[in-house]
Amino acid sequence: MNPELNNDLLNFALSSIPFGLALWNPNTQTLTWSDTQAELHGLLLTEFDGSLNAFLQTLHPEDVPYIQDFLMHSHREDQPIDIPLRPYRVLQPHQPVRWIQMNAFSFSLDCLLLTTQDVTESRNLGSVVIQENFQKRFWLAHTQDIIFMLSADGRTIRDCSHAAALLLGQDSMHLIDRSFFDFVYSDHRPIVAHLLQDTVQAQVLADVRIEISARRSQYFDLRWLSARQGGCLILQPQRDLVICDRSRRHRGVRSDRS
Repeated sequence: MNPELNNDLLNFALSSIPFGLALWNPNTQTLTWSDTQAELHGLLLTEFDGSLNAFLQTLHPEDVPYIQDFLMHSHREDQPIDIPLRPYRVLQPHQPVRWIQMNAFSFSLDCLLLTTQDVTESRNLGSVVIQENFQKRFWLAHTQDIIFMLSADGRTIRDCSHAAALLLGQDSMHLIDRSFFDFVYSDHRPIVAHLLQDTVQAQVLADVRIEISARRSQYFDLRWLSARQGGCLILQPQRDLVICDRSRRHRGVRSDRS
């Protein structure tokens, strides 16, 4: 395909997307912006030179350290990134402050994909739901704990930590609305169901077998933190990894409530 035509098609596709797109290269410390990305920051695309400094100059001074620190320390090959950042402010001459929400995704070994969206209206309406959700997503993306956020009945997965998704070898988005019991060994489901129905603030169940895949399973201690509209289930792995073998006798389940 003609390179000029290819670029035209790419620019047309980017212009139809209702949010900004940027690529951050931590090795060269340069940014590549879409037209919408430049517009969100009060610039024409031709006015942006691709430098980190040019980007930071569009921000409120109080937000610069946070954004700069994230970008300068974002390149970790052993740690995939899929997180929302704290909303930051864009300053434009003679214009109201604009609040921008940025999400960061691992794009390649050398680049980070950044998506941005104007959330000024939500902020001005005093909505704290968005901010709370951002904080939860940040926590789930960075914690090393295996965590599942479950529905009020304790069965449906509403969200999970990155560590939980890695354990099951699936994208976290593919686990949402799945039943947690799909991954619990069949003989252990009744006692786990009893645990998840408990409204006591914190309960612990030891030696529960989780089916990681068709050929792998592992024992975990389960800690259930209940809430009115759901709860948080934390899995603490045990040392022994069980290779599924129908001829082996599985370990029993014991309850250890605190």
